[in-house]
Amino acid sequence: MDNNLKVKERHSFHTIESVVIIEDDTRMARNIELIVSSLGYQVEAVFYDAASALNYFQSHEFPHFLLVDVNLPGGMNGVSLVEELSKSGACAVIYITGNVTEEPFRSSQRSNIYAYISKPFRKIDLDYAFKVSKIRLEYEDKIKKASQQISKKAKLIQLGEFAGSLVHDINNFNTVIIGSFWMIQRLAKTYSQEDAAKIYTLSEKGQKGSTRITQLTTRYRSLLKTQEDEKFEDIPLKEVVGEAIDYFYESLRKHSIKTYIDIAEYLAVKVQPVSFLQCIVNLFSNAIYAVKDQKEKWIRIVSEIRGGRLILRVIDSGPGISEDVADQIFDQLFTTKDVDHGTGFGLSFVRNSLKRQEIGIQYKENTANTTFELGFREGSYQIIED
Repeated sequence: MDNNLKVKERHSFHTIESVVIIEDDTRMARNIELIVSSLGYQVEAVFYDAASALNYFQSHEFPHFLLVDVNLPGGMNGVSLVEELSKSGACAVIYITGNVTEEPFRSSQRSNIYAYISKPFRKIDLDYAFKVSKIRLEYEDKIKKASQQISKKAKLIQLGEFAGSLVHDINNFNTVIIGSFWMIQRLAKTYSQEDAAKIYTLSEKGQKGSTRITQLTTRYRSLLKTQEDEKFEDIPLKEVVGEAIDYFYESLRKHSIKTYIDIAEYLAVKVQPVSFLQCIVNLFSNAIYAVKDQKEKWIRIVSEIRGGRLILRVIDSGPGISEDVADQIFDQLFTTKDVDHGTGFGLSFVRNSLKRQEIGIQYKENTANTTFELGFREGSYQIIED
């Protein structure tokens, strides 16, 4: 085997964090390899110069960690090697050096440095270098995910602005269409009774469709507004829940999901109407996503007055949320959905919006099916008199 290269078999058990060592002193390289292995890491390869390492990474993946001597023989030192490698990939770099002067450390800052330790070092020094690097990697991962979510949210804001303009334009054109149908009905009176009846029937259908478009644009326009200063109103609870379900008519039909509303007709709640509607829409959307691939598909919304408080439960046929993530579901940027569907803002928005309306929300564990429970304080609801 080439004296400048020592490659060990890659472990098939990928949960073990991998390390590649680049150190020109063979005895030191062997000592580092033993220490790294004793700390529980897998040494994938050991190199004694930069050229051998470069050649290796042309056909191999980067490890979790790269241990690099700053001073290497040949025309390329450790810092230049890392800079070259960073063009095609990245990993946590820990520099090791016997030269403790300022210049090597300053030059290493140009590259992707995670830790810097001087020779000779103890096992604990290397252990902490790995641990500090892992902490940085964790934070970098969190920052990356947060940036992706912020970018996604920015796109959603742009989409909201576009949707607002689109709704406005649709409503304007629809006003012209409604007026045209009205004129057609007037002109139909000049035709024979039979022809006029046909024209009137067809135009009436078109007018009803246009009226429905007006209702939808009004509804979607209200959903696109900012709700910070929205006024509180008393609204029938069953009516607002029914309106939320109307948004998902096509999804419910497509996935054959049954819905059940068990809410008393006489109950009214004092809420910010659009904000509260958005919360119900969000919970209902999550429920649809959770059950659409289940064998049994249903969503049930139930009201109950208990101990002077109004309780509203949103229950779906899903098996519930796993215990290891249940405590995080209301955290901003956390989502259990896949990357194409989850933003991590839904339940966080719901909790904050309901809190502003003095309505509590909690996920009920130890239930047969997925259950979210909303609690209205006494005085925030009333019984509607006929």
